[in-house]
Amino acid sequence: MENYRETPSFREKESLFAINKTGFPTIFFVKSGGYYVRINLSDLVYIESDNNYITLFVNTGKRYMLKKSISAVQAVLDNNLMIRVHRSYLINVLHLEKFSFEEVTINGIIIPIGKTYQKGFLDRMFYNNPKTETKSYKIA
Repeated sequence: MENYRETPSFREKESLFAINKTGFPTIFFVKSGGYYVRINLSDLVYIESDNNYITLFVNTGKRYMLKKSISAVQAVLDNNLMIRVHRSYLINVLHLEKFSFEEVTINGIIIPIGKTYQKGFLDRMFYNNPKTETKSYKIA
């Protein structure tokens, strides 16, 4: 019997996702120091991209770096929670503190909103608020 650690497909995996019945992961595992570490999607604060690498920022203060594109990760994660605000940033709206037309503040960190993503972000914030699963509206 072949050892599971020796199979190329296992060694090459940097993250594993646990899918819930909606089809989106609620937890996933990332490789860190030879182990796979569990991350709850609700604990993920934001993702920052730097070329072919992404850094996951978790609310515990830990960071995890993966060799993946931000687009590939965005395609797998729940669109109701994770919103692309910039070509280099994907944020979790559960941690969003405030926003303007130019930037968002998430756990005290200011992240710019790219012009390409501005309309989509604002539409989602004003008309589809996943925190309450109801529509939110701008108040004067």
